[in-house]
Amino acid sequence: HEQAAGIDLDFSEAGGADLHAELRSLLWAVRAAAGAPAHGRARGISATGLPQHEPSARIPRVSEETMAERASRVPLPLPQAAAMALAAVLAGVAIAGTPGAWLDPAGSLAAGSACAVAWLASAIGLGRFLRLALFPAVGRGHPAHGGLASGRGVAALLWIDVTLGSIGAFGLGGVRQLVAWATLVPGLLLLGAPRTAFAAGWRGVAAFPAAWCALPALAVLAFAASLPPGIAWATEFGGYDALSYHLELPREWLAAGRMATVPHCVYSALPSFVEASSLHCMSLVGRAAPHGLAMAPQARHALMAVAAAAAAGGVAAVLAGPDPRRAAWARAAGFALLLGIPWVVVTGSLAYDEMAVLLMAATAMLAWCARTDGHEDRRDTSPAAVGVAVGLALGAAIGAKLTAVGMV
Repeated sequence: HEQAAGIDLDFSEAGGADLHAELRSLLWAVRAAAGAPAHGRARGISATGLPQHEPSARIPRVSEETMAERASRVPLPLPQAAAMALAAVLAGVAIAGTPGAWLDPAGSLAAGSACAVAWLASAIGLGRFLRLALFPAVGRGHPAHGGLASGRGVAALLWIDVTLGSIGAFGLGGVRQLVAWATLVPGLLLLGAPRTAFAAGWRGVAAFPAAWCALPALAVLAFAASLPPGIAWATEFGGYDALSYHLELPREWLAAGRMATVPHCVYSALPSFVEASSLHCMSLVGRAAPHGLAMAPQARHALMAVAAAAAAGGVAAVLAGPDPRRAAWARAAGFALLLGIPWVVVTGSLAYDEMAVLLMAATAMLAWCARTDGHEDRRDTSPAAVGVAVGLALGAAIGAKLTAVGMV
């Protein structure tokens, strides 16, 4: 019941464990607000450790006006990031295109990127559902929230893609292309409003400007990913692996109508989870933009790199403990340092498999660490749920790249 000075949460009658879980999620948000800069701190917020044996706990209520004021003071790097990414993409299109024919790479890049974004958005929607089912106590204020949603969803969609691809559900035109788009519909419906789904993540990055150190790496990643395969990165022989089998196998499967082992490529006998998702993305593009068949998997892999960096930042924040300032430093450092590794930018901007392995490994670590709230045991997350989540992620990591069995 509400009182004049705040909200009284009573656990004495029903739902003690569930209410305890909800209160712990609420405490994360309160602690984060209490640790904000003095000019942006909500008035009247204070948080203390929750008593383990008392039936009730009292938290001061924060007015909507105060929360709105605090949110309005948070700087958003979205315009800067969007401007840098747009400039990088336009530069890539200009380099890739020839005079009189630049509209072809531009249209293919736009079509491929749109399909890649749709694929990842659907994966995040599935992940939100799986996060709620397996980790109901991990609310929006918890540092593992975003990483669990994106990682769980990507793992689930990779499993779905390899299953549907193996039975011949994806292909060019007709029913198969309709199936490819229909596969994304449940995740897109579960995603909800994009502004609601992604605003919290952007504010979390913006609230700590140290994370802006990753903007140059993001610009280079966007620039390189906008180039057609075979142009960038002499260290990777112009993306030889992507041209020889990462993209070639899905192209052959697309023409054949299903995933199958081919006699001229031993890699086709591997699990090929990421190649199955490339087949899905190619089927989404269809015949509308032929060059977009290569750009969609490449853009999807670049987005996986960003998601992996965000998940790594979440792992660092969880391990840093409940102190909001220290967790913010850890999140920013994890995000920026992973994206700042040159090899991540190189492999992430090509249609490879490595970013899926990084994302799955970080997701498994988040699932394992999600049982701890600071350094306290989270009794509301069962070991079975953690086991399912870790197994789903590690299985997808090995399916994405078989040699990851010795790494994850």
